[in-house]
Amino acid sequence: MKNKGYSIKPHTNLDEAFLYQADLRYADLSFASIQNANLSETQMKWAKLIEAQLQNSIFQSADVRNVTFEQANLSGANFVEANMLRVNLKLAICHYPQFRWANIQDSHFDGADFTGAILSRANLKRGSFEQAILKEASLAGTNLFEANFQSADLSEADLTDSDLYWANLKEANLRDANLKQARLSSANLTGSDLRGANLQGAYLRGAKIDNADLREADFRGAIFNDDQLWRTNNLKGAIMPNGQVIS
Repeated sequence: MKNKGYSIKPHTNLDEAFLYQADLRYADLSFASIQNANLSETQMKWAKLIEAQLQNSIFQSADVRNVTFEQANLSGANFVEANMLRVNLKLAICHYPQFRWANIQDSHFDGADFTGAILSRANLKRGSFEQAILKEASLAGTNLFEANFQSADLSEADLTDSDLYWANLKEANLRDANLKQARLSSANLTGSDLRGANLQGAYLRGAKIDNADLREADFRGAIFNDDQLWRTNNLKGAIMPNGQVIS
């Protein structure tokens, strides 16, 4: 199979290829090397890129719905405004990629490494990030309704102004994360590590925070039910909504 003069098949080398607006629907590019390539506005629905090397490639505004990127390397890739509905990114390596304004609803990121990823303003509703690494990731203003972050590493992540209604953050690592103005109503934070987290102005009513570690967390201006914090594991050094520091 050829497209724009390029050979489209597993294990192929498409480094630096210009595939702007190409039709790659249902293509099998598993194990291919497609680094530093331009795939902007490409049609890639149902394509397979299992274990593909996609570092620093551009997929801006591409249609990658239902694409399988399992165990692929997307470090530095650009998916700004891409349509990524129901993609499979399980166990993928995605260091510092850009997904701003992308539609990634109902997708799977389980076990993936998204260290430093920029996902701000993306739609990640019902996404599954179980045991994923999102250390230092930017998720500011992101829609995370019913997303699953169980046992995920979100340490130092920016979740400012994010929607986390009904999200599962059970046993997640949120140490030093920024959750300022985040909406966490009915979220499950049971057993999570929120040490040093910024929860200023966060909405926590109805959230489950039983056995969470809240040492040195900042709750100034946060809204929650009166009995919620007293079911947590540790509040030492935490700053309460009224500014009181728990000794």
